[in-house]
Amino acid sequence: MNPENYCTQPYAQKLIDNGIVLDTDFYWTKKSFFTEEWELGIDIEGFVHLPAPCFTEVWRELPENTWLRKSEGNSVKIMNADNSYYGYNENLANAAIDLLIFVNRVDTPK
Repeated sequence: MNPENYCTQPYAQKLIDNGIVLDTDFYWTKKSFFTEEWELGIDIEGFVHLPAPCFTEVWRELPENTWLRKSEGNSVKIMNADNSYYGYNENLANAAIDLLIFVNRVDTPK
C-alpha cells in the first residue's frame, strides 16, 4: 500500500466535518488515546478511525464533466464542469476532496 495514493489525515477529517462519509478500503486510525499520531491501514475495531479514500473512491462521487490536469511541480488542478471551482494540491485524493466538498455545498438546498 502506497500512502501517497490516499488522502491525508487532515483531509479525511475534512470529509467528516462536512458530513461526507465514503465507503473506503482503508482508514486513518489513531494509534492510541494518548497521542495525536495516526496510521493508515485497515479498520481496527475499538480504535478511533476516519475513512481514508483514495482518488478513485472520491472520483466516483464527483459530477460528470469533472476534469483534472497535472500541473508544474507535480500539483494537480481539478475543476468542475462550469469552471466555478478549481483547486491545486500535490495529493490527488486531497484535490478531489476539496472539489467534492465544494460541490456538496453548492448542491445543498438552503
